[in-house]
Amino acid sequence: MKIDKCITVFCGDLRQFYLARLLGRQFAKVYIVGFDSHLEKDDVLHRPEDAYDALHESDIVILPLPISCDGIHINAPLTSTLYPLERVLSRIAEHATVFGGMVSEPVKCCAGKYNLEIIDYFDREELTVLNAVPTACAKVQQ
Repeated sequence: MKIDKCITVFCGDLRQFYLARLLGRQFAKVYIVGFDSHLEKDDVLHRPEDAYDALHESDIVILPLPISCDGIHINAPLTSTLYPLERVLSRIAEHATVFGGMVSEPVKCCAGKYNLEIIDYFDREELTVLNAVPTACAKVQQ
């Protein structure tokens, strides 16, 4: 039996895509936003007709790492669509639990205007430690 919650996951990179797939097995509805690549037939992920409506419907919103690289748009390099940070945050329901990585002061300030608290999952030591090796490997390959 699936948990009766709706989740929206913004894809900053493939980590969020795979997270969305895992969550889709447990939760009633998981929307994926910010991912232009073709999804094979997938029974666990949904592409919303309107990303902003999905945000308003969601009980949980997972934003990328980092949430924004420029302080203006959501970090979504896997799509050609620009998602303005303020518009995204303004559409998240006040009851929603919001997660994001590397939450900057401008992002916190913008979220505060909409009574949102963003839980920074990158503050968790186990994530930063486990993330260090693939990050270092990626930098070496560049």
